[in-house]
Amino acid sequence: YDIQARPNIVNLEGANGSTLNRAPLIRYDHSWKDHILSIALENPVEQLTLSDGMEIRKQLVPDLIVATKFRWNDNKNFVKVAAIGRQLRYEVPDAVEAEVMTNASLYTGGAMMVGRIQASENDLFKFEVVGGKGLARYIRGVRNLGYDAICQNNCLELRAIPVVAGFMAYEHDWSPKWSSTFLIGGVDIGQPLVFEEDDMDYCLYGSLNLFYQPIQPFSIGLEYLYGERVNVNGLSGTAHRVQMAAMMCF
Repeated sequence: YDIQARPNIVNLEGANGSTLNRAPLIRYDHSWKDHILSIALENPVEQLTLSDGMEIRKQLVPDLIVATKFRWNDNKNFVKVAAIGRQLRYEVPDAVEAEVMTNASLYTGGAMMVGRIQASENDLFKFEVVGGKGLARYIRGVRNLGYDAICQNNCLELRAIPVVAGFMAYEHDWSPKWSSTFLIGGVDIGQPLVFEEDDMDYCLYGSLNLFYQPIQPFSIGLEYLYGERVNVNGLSGTAHRVQMAAMMCF
C-alpha cells in the first residue's frame, strides 16, 4: 500500500478492496531521481480454512515484498507497483497424517498497482488494483474470513484462493473550505469446489462525502456508504450507512 493514495473518506477502515494494513517489517529503500525501490520482509499472518484437527503453523520465512514508486510533477503524482511472495503452512495430528494432506506448505503471491494523479488544481484521482493467490489477509472486505487458502479434495490438498480487488476515488475541491470524494471498490473471490453456498462470491462498495474545513487544522466530514455482498449460491444483501467524523490535525 501507499498512504499517499488513501482517499479522503470518513470510513476509518479504509476503502473496500484496498490493502491498507500495518505490519512489523524490515525495509530497505533505494532512491534515484524522484523514484524509490523498496524491498521489505514483513511479519506474516496466515488466515486459512482447515478441517477439524488441522492447525495453522507459523511461516518459516517472512512475507517478501518488492515495490517501485515512480514519481513526477514535483512528487504530486505517482504510480507504485509491487509484488509479494508468501509461504502458508499447516499441520495435522500424527494419527491421521497419512490419510490427509502431504504438502505441508504452499508458496503463493501476487501483484499490486496503486497511484495518485493530480488532474488539475482541484481534481485528484487515487486508485489501487491487486490480484493473486493467498492474499485475502491483506485486503479490506475479505480479511479475517479464512480465504488465504482452503482444504480441498477430502483434505488431500490445500488450495490457495485467488482474489482480485481494487478501488478508484475521485476527489474534488469545491472551494478552499469544501471538498468531496466519490469512491467505488470491490473484491472478487475465486470459488474452490468446496466453498459452501453461503461463502462470499464478490462484494461491491461505494461512498460519497462532503468535507468542510472552517479553519486549517479542523475539518468535519459527512459520508454515505453503500455495500453489497453476493454469495456463491447467488443470494445477496445490501447495506446503507451514513456516518460523520470531526478531525483536528496537530
